[in-house]
Amino acid sequence: WSCSLEPMTGLHIRDTSGEEARSHLVHGRMYLAQGDFDNALKENTRVLSLAGKGVPLDEALFSIGLIYAHPRNPARDYGKANGALAKLARYYPESAWVEPAKALTGLIQENERLRDQVGRLESRVAAGDRLERQVAEMRAAAEKSGRTIEELKVREEKSNRAIEELRKTEERLNTIIDELKAVDI
Repeated sequence: WSCSLEPMTGLHIRDTSGEEARSHLVHGRMYLAQGDFDNALKENTRVLSLAGKGVPLDEALFSIGLIYAHPRNPARDYGKANGALAKLARYYPESAWVEPAKALTGLIQENERLRDQVGRLESRVAAGDRLERQVAEMRAAAEKSGRTIEELKVREEKSNRAIEELRKTEERLNTIIDELKAVDI
């Protein structure tokens, strides 16, 4: 059993009664309750450096997974959390901590799935906001164009009236010219 732990932890193994390990676990729980994630992690990692019949390595691995997955941990790392929980299931399949580890792994996966979904929804909302701005700009441009078209229609009417006045004036002048030609003859 000690040979299988050394490759897992990469640390030197000491044979203990488990008292030192349980002391580190208690301190780790206290630090975790206080939100001191760094020291909680250090205490649980110390447990992994110990070996003996009473050393609760499975609980330490679960605690490490919990620390890395904790939502208030600024150094939260779901990859490391899943790694610790996977080691727990692989090396200690009969442990009472395996089912809680599976539940926590499921929650982490569900959280990441929801985070991805939220990211996609935020992108859609941002795209919707951009479209709203574009629609507002287009409405403003259309409204301005509408005013411009109305202004052009008014100018066209004025121009048409002026042209009509010029035609009437031209007809009168042509009539006068014709009368003057008749007088000359």
